[in-house]
Amino acid sequence: MIPFPSCSGICQDARGLPILFLLVFAFFPRLTAGAALPPLSVEARQSQAEVIITGTVLASRVLIVRKPGSLMYLVRLQTALEKVERGGDIIGQVPTEGSPTVIEVRCWRTRKSGSADPEGLSNIPADGSRFRMWLKKGNEGFWEPLEPNGIELLDNSPAMEFTETERRETIRSFLIGIIGTLLIMGSVAVYLFRRSRRTH
Repeated sequence: MIPFPSCSGICQDARGLPILFLLVFAFFPRLTAGAALPPLSVEARQSQAEVIITGTVLASRVLIVRKPGSLMYLVRLQTALEKVERGGDIIGQVPTEGSPTVIEVRCWRTRKSGSADPEGLSNIPADGSRFRMWLKKGNEGFWEPLEPNGIELLDNSPAMEFTETERRETIRSFLIGIIGTLLIMGSVAVYLFRRSRRTH
């Protein structure tokens, strides 16, 4: 945890509010920063996976969560299983010819401002794409690929594209952040001006 300066002394006098804002802006990038995980080796994927499957994406749904300085994409994949290499007893149903098993897989990816590389899962398959996945059970009971490279695309299948949505959302978030910052700074300036007039 990064130590943060105490604001008790600063907040006792309204004249210290600008200093507090400067401290917040200075430490904010560190508080929200995170490092992407290194790729897992073949051996690590095999040992850590609870379930290993091959299948096709039938449908997907993407939820975009805006955070200060970043966008998180939460992806729900409806997948038809072709083969279960490990964990057929955990899934409960092994796919048979003419009767595929459908399960939901949840993925995520984060794009942070100023970072060239996204965090989270790579190669999230698009609708209709074939894949091989190394899965584990998430905290909410859903299947999740091992991070960051628990997905392998097959037959040159395409991955999901987030670029256009990301650009629109990033611009909107940036403008909202600028407006919010200006309103806060304006309110502080007005407060300090009125306080100074009362003291004179």
